[in-house]
Amino acid sequence: MKNFFETTMRIDASKTDLQFRLSIAGMLEIMEDVQTLHTDDMKVDAPNLRKTDNAFWVITRNYIHVNRLPRWEENVVVGTYPLKPTALRSERQNYINDAEGNVLISGKTEWCALDCDTRKIRPVNTITCYPTYMEHKTNRILNSFPNIAPVEFDESNLAYSRIMRASDLDFNHHVNNVKYANFIIDCFPSEFWENNSFTDIKLDYINESKEGETLNMYALQKDNVLRFAGKTSDKTIFAAAIVLK
Repeated sequence: MKNFFETTMRIDASKTDLQFRLSIAGMLEIMEDVQTLHTDDMKVDAPNLRKTDNAFWVITRNYIHVNRLPRWEENVVVGTYPLKPTALRSERQNYINDAEGNVLISGKTEWCALDCDTRKIRPVNTITCYPTYMEHKTNRILNSFPNIAPVEFDESNLAYSRIMRASDLDFNHHVNNVKYANFIIDCFPSEFWENNSFTDIKLDYINESKEGETLNMYALQKDNVLRFAGKTSDKTIFAAAIVLK
């Protein structure tokens, strides 16, 4: 069993932004696809995990650093590998390289397993299908992230509200993490994104969001940092930060 997975992909039109560059949602999507392919190899994919351990994986956090965004029809190499899990969480290192091997995008993704019935975190040692015998890599592609102070949002920061629909859900019957990237983009007009670039992204997935819930999106800009939060009437669903160039 290989302790990493790597494949070549082309940046298709559906994954690009207004300037023919890989979009944030497209970035998260291809990283998640490659991670999923590796979990298939490791036999800890979603169907097998549900069948053997009555559990499912959720992404709890994404960190991303951008050196350069690949462009439409560019061929890239996308790779991923897990570090050794802790008691409750698993961390994956991810990268998108150009054809010459230069790192375009580096990142890390934090995962945990939830019980299908209780929706509570399951310790990794209760996931019987996880290959604990596999030799895990130890090197980190993304070693640090800018220190960003927490902020408090008020109603003046409300950008818009949105009802979660069936098309937002994945097979776990909650809003898919990639969808939140588009919710972030919608907080600012297209002209803003056409005139700004970014270097770092952080997304924290705090609670599940379900069909029929109303998500209130908050956004503010302070200096070169954009801050976001998605909240329902009684809980914070996710938070995010983007560092602009």
